[in-house]
Amino acid sequence: MGSSHPSDATLKSYASLNSGGLGTLSEFWRVYRHKTSDVTGNVASVVGTCKDMEKDVAEQFGLALRDMAVLEVGAGQQLLRLKYFSLTNDVTALDYDIIIQGLDIPAYFRVFTNNGPKRMLKTVLRKLAGIDRSYWNELEKHIGRARSRLKVVQGDAHAMPWPDASFDFVYSFSVFEHVSDPAKCLDEVIRVLKPGGVFLISTHMYTSDSGAHDPRSFLPHHGDLAPWAHLRPAHQNSVKPNAFCNAWRNEQWETLFRERCPSVVLQNKMSPDWLIPELATLRTAGELAEYSDEELLTCDLWALWQKPSE
Repeated sequence: MGSSHPSDATLKSYASLNSGGLGTLSEFWRVYRHKTSDVTGNVASVVGTCKDMEKDVAEQFGLALRDMAVLEVGAGQQLLRLKYFSLTNDVTALDYDIIIQGLDIPAYFRVFTNNGPKRMLKTVLRKLAGIDRSYWNELEKHIGRARSRLKVVQGDAHAMPWPDASFDFVYSFSVFEHVSDPAKCLDEVIRVLKPGGVFLISTHMYTSDSGAHDPRSFLPHHGDLAPWAHLRPAHQNSVKPNAFCNAWRNEQWETLFRERCPSVVLQNKMSPDWLIPELATLRTAGELAEYSDEELLTCDLWALWQKPSE
């Protein structure tokens, strides 16, 4: 129904920023530090999030995520959430990039052809560094043996390649802030949901401390990167994002979800507590006055909605 070859006019690859060879290596080092600084804690956080998803969906809509047709939009390279839900569901992932699973040499050439040399280089470096394997091994300590290969489709979230009413549950994490037309992607999520099906979309807020997706901002106290650097003119030149961001603000997201999905449940997920005194200091200095405390301290917005039964 949709194209399996995404259009650059509508969808941006997570690795779409052109930073050159040395820039890509520098970016990889920043990402490597983030990914390897606390593998145990990072995986425990993913597992905890998946459990929270199950709990919220059950409490809000009475839906148990078991024996369901499940779609993850924008699964990313490691497929941790998909592996978690694969234990009890029929899972599928959609991603702009080709996701390499196992020893698949031809896939590296497809990555180069379809997603460009930067994505291929980052993928090769990540595999050589053993990042994926360390995360998968840690995940299996929590959930037991997971499937080694999962259904992953390369495609455009603006034009999903499935017929109407294909999935019982659709979820997405930190993806919608990287697309050029979030409303169109949301319409596609609604279209592929079955009547009575549920979506859970988590969007990382641009006005949060880590909203620009500089990998350093995800490290504890993020070293030499100033808090909310991307929103502060004196520090903006120090920010090195590793992804395109559409820079939507909280109110835009809330309006989109409420207009498209009446009765949507919206939940603010807050940033770490250590940022509260940092914000107080900046307020005293007269900085960030154009943003509310809620905007600056909300890390993610969760939107949960059940499609009306026909």
